[in-house]
Amino acid sequence: MHVQPPPAPATQRQASSARLKPLPPVHAWLPETCGTHRASSTLHTRYPATHATGTRCVPTTAPRQPRGIRGFGMKDMILIILTSHRKDCFSICLYNLEKYTDLDRFSRVYVLANAVDTEHKVIISSFERRHRNVESIHFGPRGLEHTVRTEGLVLALHRHSLVVKLDEDVFVTPGWLEGMLRAYKNNAADNVALVSALVPNNQIGKICLAEALQRHFPQGFSTTVRRDPVHQNPDYATWIWHRVLRGDLRDTRCPIIRSGIPQRFDGALNINCILFDSRITERVLPFTSGDEQAINDALVQNGLFGLMTTEAVAHHYSFGPQQAQMDSMIGTQRVALAFGMDTRRTSPYRHPPVATTHPVGAA
Repeated sequence: MHVQPPPAPATQRQASSARLKPLPPVHAWLPETCGTHRASSTLHTRYPATHATGTRCVPTTAPRQPRGIRGFGMKDMILIILTSHRKDCFSICLYNLEKYTDLDRFSRVYVLANAVDTEHKVIISSFERRHRNVESIHFGPRGLEHTVRTEGLVLALHRHSLVVKLDEDVFVTPGWLEGMLRAYKNNAADNVALVSALVPNNQIGKICLAEALQRHFPQGFSTTVRRDPVHQNPDYATWIWHRVLRGDLRDTRCPIIRSGIPQRFDGALNINCILFDSRITERVLPFTSGDEQAINDALVQNGLFGLMTTEAVAHHYSFGPQQAQMDSMIGTQRVALAFGMDTRRTSPYRHPPVATTHPVGAA
């Protein structure tokens, strides 16, 4: 399904300070003609659009029901994947997601595609064909404001669902979903409304692993590598990814991961791979800022907590300031091969040459 949101404001504002207007009712900006849509579409089930022929219709196929998440207090569970310009990362994201996840656990899987190119659309369409509960929403122009508006639309339709949110440059590992659900179930009664997988390239992920990394790599985990904040430190990103590629931090079977310290927090989270319930959804809608800021504010202002668990691992490729060094010293092709992905049978990759030298502080 391809949905175009309202036109962008004439004046573009910085994402960090953008104040967004409340979302209008969804039917107010769903177009009259959306092209041929999937019969199981949640959006079209509630707000019937038109086929390419222009005749109005109501889908006859009911949305697929999940296998249930009894005891969590939520009626179902959905997955939201955000993607825009890194189709190389997105390909790895989908590869690991399908390899390590039973997607039938989700009543709906949404791919929110922000101004993606033609090759990227092909990858998304192929993913939709493989899974009947996947639905893509394409919108533009590119930017945080438009992504947050569309994300808010989806969340408004699932106020009582357990929500899993994943970025395009995040790669899950074996047992990730089960580990997050287990951590949520064991802590939800203690004002924990959000669970994050352990993400090594993430500020709180670094805190989880700091003691173990210092113990195992006393020289490699140098002052330069340890420098904060993580999102502005490319040396940390490339150093941590060398550890991942060598198998030291691959997944929950690794001793360093098992010796990590789970972190309970009430803000300052990078929302790379998270799970949250209606206590968060009800407090962030309608979005008036970026989704990450809104979620952190919801925790701080309402006495709620998040938990980064060591029972699930997901790997974040890079933050913006890390990207150039990551592409030159690691590269997504090397990451894809490390996860067992056959890049010869994937949509064409365009990578810089893979460096043979190690980054600052490598052990």
